[in-house]
This record gives sequence, C-alpha cells and structure tokens, in this order.
Amino acid sequence: MPGMAKETLFTRSGDTFDIVSGGYRVTLEPTGIDWDVFDGVVKNGLRLRFATGVDFPFVHATVCHPGTLAASHDTLETAAEALNGRWAEGFRAPDLRHIIAEASGRPVGYFRLAYPLPWPRSLWLTYLAVAPEFRDQGWGSGIMRLLLSVAATLEGVEKFGMHTMADNTGAMRLYQSTGFRIIKREPWVNHDGTSSERLTYCRSLR
Repeated sequence: MPGMAKETLFTRSGDTFDIVSGGYRVTLEPTGIDWDVFDGVVKNGLRLRFATGVDFPFVHATVCHPGTLAASHDTLETAAEALNGRWAEGFRAPDLRHIIAEASGRPVGYFRLAYPLPWPRSLWLTYLAVAPEFRDQGWGSGIMRLLLSVAATLEGVEKFGMHTMADNTGAMRLYQSTGFRIIKREPWVNHDGTSSERLTYCRSLR
C-alpha cells in the first residue's frame, strides 16, 4: 500500500492555510470539500467512519505490522514517527482525514485522504492498510470500491490518485482492478534504504 509521504507542516492564518512539504510552501484557500459524506456511509457490509483517538492502537498495530512495513519499505521507526506526526494533524487540518473501515462493528482497515494536494480538484489516498487478520479476504477491494463511490459524489472533485512502489504487487493489483492507471514512474529511495520505482496512479471520477 502507499508508503508514508514526506513530513508536512500545517499552519493556519485567517481564511487560508499553508502546507509546507519537501521544502515547498503552498498557500491555499479553504477547500470546501464535504468530508462528512465519508462518515457513516454503509455498503456491502462495510461502514466508513472518521477515526477518533480511541482508534490509535488499532491504526498503530496495522501501520507498524511487519507485513505492512515490508510492502511500504518502511522501518518500524519511520512508520511510527510518521503516524505520530500525522495523527493529530488529521484532526485539525482542513485538507486531511483519517478514516476507519468497519465490518460487523470491527475495524478492518485504515486509510488517510488528502484534498486538494498534490493536484487541484484531486482527492489523494495518502495511506491504505488492511488489518493483518483481514488480509486476502477481499476487504481492500471493498474499501476501494466504496471509497470511489463516495468520492464520485463530491462536487468539484475530478480525479483520484495515489502512490505505490513497483514491487508492491498487491497494491498494484488493487488499484488496477478498480480502474486506476499509471501516469508516472520515478526512481525512489525508500525509508528502509532500498531503491525502488515509485508509481503514481490516477483515475477520473467523472
């Protein structure tokens, strides 16, 4: 699944907010995206809801599981540090949300959405992971299809994208099976020190 992005800092001033990432600063007007459409939606046995503070142990265990780390080329230290930094940010920044996917009242997956970075009018999946005990059971595909159906209802949002590594065959199968196509390939140095090729996937919502 997508690895952690570089550290992002968030500051707010009046009716604008600044995102500082990778040495660049972008000042944006409030997005106006209706994040609430993701909270409480139910379809095909899955329910999406905003994460709360009590979800942190589940999210931490999922993100820091050895299988998740291997797929994203993270180390335990970098994954935990990135999650800790983004957890509070996702509850206050207007461009980011933590979301839990549940089945029969149990959390089965966690994902993080951003809007409008890195492209205008584009929803961005910055992280997706299914809990270890629910993997290889079709939950990842179910989450993506539900996420796409909700994203398509967002006014003004035209595209949906994400990154993953070229050796993360599970993520590639998931994204390609749900209509995404590769639009960019680039050399990448991972957090665990290995070199890889990072893929950018995108699909239209209209």
